[in-house]
Amino acid sequence: MKERMIGALLTLALLSVSGCAHRDKGSFVNGEALQAGTAAESIATDATSAVVALYPPGKTSIRLLVAGSDSFSAAFEQHLRARGFSIVPSAPGTAPAGLQVSYVLDRHKTDGSLMLRLQFADDSGKRKMMRSYTAAGQAEAAFSTTGGVW
Repeated sequence: MKERMIGALLTLALLSVSGCAHRDKGSFVNGEALQAGTAAESIATDATSAVVALYPPGKTSIRLLVAGSDSFSAAFEQHLRARGFSIVPSAPGTAPAGLQVSYVLDRHKTDGSLMLRLQFADDSGKRKMMRSYTAAGQAEAAFSTTGGVW
């Protein structure tokens, strides 16, 4: 378990150094590479379960700071809605409402593994969760967490 956590953190560091994570939000893995419907769906389901574990569905409005047209982004938003979260549109010049959620999904260049980083911002501060996945979308380790009160 400890080796997997170290591997996940090393993968994240390599992604940052290699230049893959050149933007701060969004999915950097196109739909073809994710085999739309398999890896994207699996990771979106897992990410939604992580949100549900921290915030009550039906009582939490989410402002997705990243809304994309790729397969992961669409699946993640769909799963959040299906679990009972309301999605609040981001509008320029408006005060942030509800839980702000941003994410980065990126692929490691050499082995094709994936890394998901979720960031939450609410009244209690900012929290981050990271998890590595195989190229097929299977979790390789538990989520690592930082910030806020867990």
